[in-house]
Amino acid sequence: MRKLSILTILLFLSFIPTPTKGEVIDRILAQVGDEIVTWHDVLMYAPSQVRQINTLPESEKKSAMDAYINSTLNIIIDSRVLEISANRMGVFVADAEVDDLIVNISSQNYAFRNAVQTVMNREGRVTPEIRLFVKTVLLQEKLRPVLINRAVVAEEEVYEKLKSDPASSIGEDEYDLSIIFFPDRAVYNNFTEKVKTSDFFKAAEETGQSVIKMGYITKGYLLPEIASRLDKIAVGSISEPIVDSEGRYMVLMVGDVRKKTAVSEQVLEAAEENMRSERMDMVFQNWLDKSRQSIVIHKEI
Repeated sequence: MRKLSILTILLFLSFIPTPTKGEVIDRILAQVGDEIVTWHDVLMYAPSQVRQINTLPESEKKSAMDAYINSTLNIIIDSRVLEISANRMGVFVADAEVDDLIVNISSQNYAFRNAVQTVMNREGRVTPEIRLFVKTVLLQEKLRPVLINRAVVAEEEVYEKLKSDPASSIGEDEYDLSIIFFPDRAVYNNFTEKVKTSDFFKAAEETGQSVIKMGYITKGYLLPEIASRLDKIAVGSISEPIVDSEGRYMVLMVGDVRKKTAVSEQVLEAAEENMRSERMDMVFQNWLDKSRQSIVIHKEI
């Protein structure tokens, strides 16, 4: 092989173009695993926002651009972390899948369609922001079946959840309750004398008192002073006097008790699905946080 002289090498190098002073080809802003995020990636993420920032007065431009760069860089880093973590689980999304979903965006659910359309209207074309968002959604959807076994919800948990919900009547008796409030002890005493020879409602009328008919209600909706007495009152009988936190005397009358020990399949399925969705979100976030710890992330800014 012929050896080149030093002069020949120097002449060859002199013809290689070099950047002029002050010219920046690109700048690395972050590294996520083996991948880099450049200045160009960030600027091209949402071009219209960059153009808008460039129209601001000089006094506002720098802070606005810094905010845009930091926010966009974090979004790109998070998406790269998700993709690397998903790939390790054997989950991949091809560019063709992203293209296909964007083309068929009109057939997607409203929230997803609206999010993509909002960016499309702002940018006037498909930008890296849209592609990254769509890819992230596809990755998350593909990961759900992989992680779903970590989000198991037992039937006992669903029942306990329903029981702890004040708006749910599962496992709680419903009381057909009527209440009378008395302005003072004297009026109460007068009522107790009348009720000895009359019924609850007639005695109230004779003493000029209004009866509040609550209808069927569970303990969760009642004052503690009332709820604690219900099980001690026989159906059709009247309670002993109760004094509330404001010093008012009251009596209760229970007309009937409906036992609630079952729940419809519809309510049970809806509650189970809601719990599974909440648990899936938690499982997904825990998995992503753990995966993130094993990925080298280095921000240059």
